[in-house]
Amino acid sequence: MSFEQMPSMERAERPKEKLDRLMGELALKVNSDLGEDVLNQDSTMDSRRWEVVYGEEDIEDDARMAKNKELEWSAATNDRTRQFYKDQYHWTEEGQELTDKIVGKFIEKREASNPALLEKAVTVIFHKVMGDKFVVMRSSKHDDYENGVDNIIVNKETGDVACAFDEVHGETKHGGQERKEEKIRRKAQKGGARIKYGLTFEQGEDGEKHLVKKEIRNVPAFYISLEPHDLQEVMANLSGHLDDRPSEAELKVFDQFIASLEGQIEILKNDRLPQGVAQNIASFQKSLVGIKELRKRF
Repeated sequence: MSFEQMPSMERAERPKEKLDRLMGELALKVNSDLGEDVLNQDSTMDSRRWEVVYGEEDIEDDARMAKNKELEWSAATNDRTRQFYKDQYHWTEEGQELTDKIVGKFIEKREASNPALLEKAVTVIFHKVMGDKFVVMRSSKHDDYENGVDNIIVNKETGDVACAFDEVHGETKHGGQERKEEKIRRKAQKGGARIKYGLTFEQGEDGEKHLVKKEIRNVPAFYISLEPHDLQEVMANLSGHLDDRPSEAELKVFDQFIASLEGQIEILKNDRLPQGVAQNIASFQKSLVGIKELRKRF
């Protein structure tokens, strides 16, 4: 059963509608705190705001690359796919108009999938527990598609990109933990995650911390996954507003995530890793101490 098929108990909104609204609340909050609109309405990095770093042409190239991937994944130029959509939705469009509608429907379904809903729920839960000291956001479409980074957590005090989530899954029965652990090990051994549209905080001449937009490398990347029944419990008990106290179900999931991250760190510590990755993992371990203190408030 998908989240969208779950019975409406004590909520008027469907899961996707609630999470989309919460993403909007989060984007407004983060943009306000940072004093700059760096997040889109869905709490993803707005790569257009990095124009001063990369230039308009480079950013347009990345946007074009993302669209080409969506075109490929949706199979919108395949004759059988096109006929299927025309029959399924009684569409009469042809040519580029039909292609655009198919890609749009693909994106809509992707955003309503269990992994996408979990990605948004993770963003909300982490923000509720640790948003005072950390900026929690979704990556740019480019970093999602090209660099395999779904979420980014930045320490407001140190400026460290504490960690990234390399993959967020809502299904575990077909994957296998060993396969996922091997994937994060390979990524760490190759230098960790690269975030082209990243941000950090650096001390200026005035002694204050200032937002800096730049590429971030050697970021420790971890996976997050939950069994389907746990996901359904989270969605059924996800509170309606960003400033609400986290529900017990949300706190339970947060604790599971932290325990999982600590386990993955122990696995990586036994490997010979590039110096930059090893240093950032050590920094993240220090951040985890503070994160656990923030958790004690609830």
